[in-house]
Amino acid sequence: MSYKVVLIGRPNVGKSTLLNRICGRRVSIVYDRPGVTRDRKEIEIEENGIKILLTDTGGFIVSEEADHLTRLVRKQIEKGIENADLILFVTDVKQGCTAFDTEIANILRDRKESVITVVNKCDNEYEQNLNSQEFHKLGLGELFIVSATTGYGISLLKEEIIRRAVGSDTETKESAGDIKQSINVAVLGVPNVGKSSFVNSLINDERLIVSEVPGTTIDTVDVRFVFNNYEFVFIDTAGIRRKKRITDELEEISVKKSIATIERASVVIIMLDANEEISEQTKRIVNLAEERGRGIIFFANKWDLVQKSRKYKNEKAFMKEFYYIFKANTYSPLVIDSALKLKTRKDILNLIIKTDENFRRRVKTSELNALIEQIQTEHPPHGTKGRMIKFFYAAQTEEAPPNFTIFVNHPEEIHFAYKRYLINKIRERFEFDGVPIRVNFRGREKN
Repeated sequence: MSYKVVLIGRPNVGKSTLLNRICGRRVSIVYDRPGVTRDRKEIEIEENGIKILLTDTGGFIVSEEADHLTRLVRKQIEKGIENADLILFVTDVKQGCTAFDTEIANILRDRKESVITVVNKCDNEYEQNLNSQEFHKLGLGELFIVSATTGYGISLLKEEIIRRAVGSDTETKESAGDIKQSINVAVLGVPNVGKSSFVNSLINDERLIVSEVPGTTIDTVDVRFVFNNYEFVFIDTAGIRRKKRITDELEEISVKKSIATIERASVVIIMLDANEEISEQTKRIVNLAEERGRGIIFFANKWDLVQKSRKYKNEKAFMKEFYYIFKANTYSPLVIDSALKLKTRKDILNLIIKTDENFRRRVKTSELNALIEQIQTEHPPHGTKGRMIKFFYAAQTEEAPPNFTIFVNHPEEIHFAYKRYLINKIRERFEFDGVPIRVNFRGREKN
């Protein structure tokens, strides 16, 4: 189990920048605007065999008169504190020790032994040696003076985190365990389609903030969950709107990060609102996942609203219309349900496991060539110019995603319809449901 370290502090004290600096890479969006981080963002790092789970949190606002979204953020922070082995209380030397800092310190006082006060933004000697000292009045022990922007003091802070992790009761060394496979699952869709509610229902926990406020999820958030000895990493993402509708720089950064999660995932769940018309943007998201060769599962959300509106007679009628629109994606399963009252939870988790297996599957060369020979006998290919096409040899050249190469006498004359036929046969024979397959044709080299 990882040693859990949570970063808390007022808005805009540099928590996300500090997290990025400790990790050694940019994992959290950093933007000069309050409220960019809302959900708890977890990143696991490993130092000398010690696993450390770093958690970034939203700005800690103590006021009881906060709005609904702020209270939801506060609830996530409190959960992070409750589960933490170590709390990094991040402050801002440029703004000084504020009344808010004192109030947060009072909340943390009962856990003083597991709190490190980090005085951030100490970018010059004056701030490092003089201004930072006023934070001693918080009464939480030793101060760690750092600049997350320049890297000053970060190595000492990391050494202290590791020292505490080694001396803790938490089992941080990697063990064999019973985990069979770790599966990264990106959850994508247009804004307000219910992605965060869906992930919460899958993991049976209110781990992600759910609000009707548009753009509640800004940064991507990894949520770890174990089911049947498989570790799932669900990647919740910001809603993806059409590029021409994006006028805000932060939203542009957020959308780019959402799209980039496709590369990290083996399985992409594409969500849509069953009560709304399928948008062009949803089709674009499907194309992005397919172009990158990722496993695809469709989830039609808000089916309870469809039943009330009677927009479709039944699920069969919806599926018929859906696959008419997505003719090229009939290999991908469609689940119809409501994220808030998820009845198909276990079915979806098992479907993810199966799709991930298909994504990673490697076919024996002998079995592949036996199939190609059978296809060539039963349904021989013809070139676009009328010449006979002969397949010599086939091999799977890549996995995750699966790619196949077939050596042939006239590769340039294979009709796209026959290529599609071959792909369907390979998928049917070797169980590649839910995964795009690529088949390349190459001419045999002459000696």
